[in-house]
Amino acid sequence: MNVFVVSSVPPLQPEDFPEMEILWLLTQAWNTGILLYSLAQYPERWCGLGMSFLRHLGSLQESYQTLMIDLYTEILDRLDKAKKNLIME
Repeated sequence: MNVFVVSSVPPLQPEDFPEMEILWLLTQAWNTGILLYSLAQYPERWCGLGMSFLRHLGSLQESYQTLMIDLYTEILDRLDKAKKNLIME
């Protein structure tokens, strides 16, 4: 299986891609991150990639931003707690 890892979103101008395509990319990255969170396999990379697409959304940005930031913060907090628990054991 070939796996390609994208570590960041290339610089885009809002008019470079249709908003629905950016939303699709954001959703795919975010959903992959959430799945990997449930499997405990590097979700911060994929959710972070999804977060990086937020700034490229136009009218839909507000709809997604608050929810994603809140959930991303929660994911990172839980990952930090899990890592601290492993270190203490």
